[in-house]
Amino acid sequence: MKWLHPERALRLLTVTAAYAVIFAWMGYSYLRRRDPLLRDVMWMFASVGMLFILGVIRVMSGSAPRLLMGVFIALLLAKPVLTLRMVARLRRVPGWWLTAATLAWAVSAWPVVASSTGRLPRPVVWPAVAVFFVLEMLAAGLLADQARRRCGAARVRLRCAAAATAMFGVALLTSAGGRSLAVHARVLALIAGVLHLLAFVPPRWMRRTWSAGAAYAMTRHLLTVPPRPRPRRPGGTSVTARARYSAPT
Repeated sequence: MKWLHPERALRLLTVTAAYAVIFAWMGYSYLRRRDPLLRDVMWMFASVGMLFILGVIRVMSGSAPRLLMGVFIALLLAKPVLTLRMVARLRRVPGWWLTAATLAWAVSAWPVVASSTGRLPRPVVWPAVAVFFVLEMLAAGLLADQARRRCGAARVRLRCAAAATAMFGVALLTSAGGRSLAVHARVLALIAGVLHLLAFVPPRWMRRTWSAGAAYAMTRHLLTVPPRPRPRRPGGTSVTARARYSAPT
């Protein structure tokens, strides 16, 4: 039974406590608003929480039961699928992408669960980590592309979501490097959690600032667009402007 160094264990518990605060705030925001988008974000946070739970179990007992560790890792590896579901609420995502991502998760995670009764071999772990990383980068790219199509506050918030998604992928890649990188991986996951918080549940003062900036940018856009004799649809230019400047939630 291997125990973490006391100083490293303290750092891990501190980072875990900070992530728990972010998760609690996200949960409180969802209970207040009951927004389907926030519900998907909550599932994402819960999945990443498995990384922190495994760390706490190792600090408290030295090692986690193999079967329990296998289940937690499988839930953690499901995070990219949940991310793509969330992205599908913000932009069009082909249905077969979600099906393919789910199959890739199941195929790569099953050997991890099946090997949970013994030491997890590297040939089992790295394919699962690779699938996780590739799917997270795909979701981050979709969010970044959607941010490019937006302006103002919507662009900033979508960029935060894209950066957070990519950082989660890097965090798991770092975590697979061994126990010496456990704290580093969770710090990356914590930073990603903060970015997701800014993207989907920003502070009230920040929302007011972004809303004022978006209103100014949209007004300036409407004043610079040349008039059209016959808009193709009611509100033509204003509808396009609202779509570009509207926030993710």
